[in-house]
Amino acid sequence: MLRLQEKYPRAAVAVMAVFSTLFGSDLLTPTTAAATAETVASDSGSSSTVPVPATGAYFGAYLKPRSGTTLAARQQATIDMEAQIGRRFDVDRVFFRWNDTLVSDYLKWTTGEGRYALISWNARKRDGSTTTWASIANGDHDAWIDSQADQLRDFASPVIMSFHHEPERATVAKGGDYGTPSEYQAAWRHIVTRFRERGAENVSWMMILVPSTYKSTASPGAGDFYAGDGYIDWIGTDPYNWWTRDGNWRSLQTAAQDFYTWGKARGKPLALAEWGSEEDADTPGRKAQWIQDAAATFRSWPELKLVSYYHSDTAYQWWIDTTPSSLGAFRTMGQDSYFNPRTADTTAPSAPSNLTANASGARQIDLSWAASTDNVGVAGYHVYRNNSRIATVTITTYSDGTVKPSTRYTYYVQAFDAAGNVSAASTEVTLTSKKK
Repeated sequence: MLRLQEKYPRAAVAVMAVFSTLFGSDLLTPTTAAATAETVASDSGSSSTVPVPATGAYFGAYLKPRSGTTLAARQQATIDMEAQIGRRFDVDRVFFRWNDTLVSDYLKWTTGEGRYALISWNARKRDGSTTTWASIANGDHDAWIDSQADQLRDFASPVIMSFHHEPERATVAKGGDYGTPSEYQAAWRHIVTRFRERGAENVSWMMILVPSTYKSTASPGAGDFYAGDGYIDWIGTDPYNWWTRDGNWRSLQTAAQDFYTWGKARGKPLALAEWGSEEDADTPGRKAQWIQDAAATFRSWPELKLVSYYHSDTAYQWWIDTTPSSLGAFRTMGQDSYFNPRTADTTAPSAPSNLTANASGARQIDLSWAASTDNVGVAGYHVYRNNSRIATVTITTYSDGTVKPSTRYTYYVQAFDAAGNVSAASTEVTLTSKKK
């Protein structure tokens, strides 16, 4: 579903392809699953840094606030729904326009809470103007693309990126002004190439098309938008039960079958970047049953590795909790071990020790610490300054080059493992940067 108005202002090594941070002590514990995760690579060498579950599927959502568009409102909407379903989402869908800064305050918050970000980056700007796909492919926006790649690279947490999801509706043939399918392919390849050249290896790439584009009779079809195996890590779609729009009650399996057939043949992990249903006012409980049936379909499609519900009312009442029964069905699905592939390891690493800091210049402070230990292995370290996370690294040193002269700073470090378990904080160190 194309939503340009709903955007909220979210270099690792392979081991950092795992969970980015803490499952806090306030988390309501989901059903334990014994699944492991693996990174899936295509024959061309393109691989996902968000690990693909060997069994089961990630459980995610886009959660629109019922009122307000502030950072606090967006955060509260997420917290409230997680409280209702008794677990933390694995994946958080976030939307950006072309000139939005991708490493937003919300992105920092949600990944810091332990969710993977599924980012949609649209080619339309905040003022409504168009950034054509051809101009992107021609290199006209390389400085901007590089700046966003650098920010995500330095942010380090693994994310999934989709460039201009549902591009079919933006093509010239459909009345849009962004370009042709071939120009979309070229823009996609150019962006991915720029990100890789900048070292943003923590970003994996998901193509998201509407379900009808995956039909064998579609023209243009999915293959016309597909940028190639070497440029795409995940294949996604956005199926819905449009009951009040056309009076046709369709199951999730019916809505997504063409996508599943096409995507399965590609050998890539599959995802529902959005999915949802309306209520049938004349048949209480029908939506709840639809969700239960959808969960059964997901379990029968082993190539489907991520499902992210669209909790919103942008055009229709897709809210998860339209009725107590629909919320209950969604909660039951979320508690199913199949949709909890990240919960096998619950042991956190030891806290980093011997943290030291040295003011090496007026604008740089160098940190070092002793390595943590873990029952499986330490994946990396989060560095905090004045209680805000400023970096994620895989080594036991970090140079903070963003300090101001003659300013007092306090630092601490936390370790995390492949399952997302985070250690206690190291002892804090406080010092003042040098004068100019």
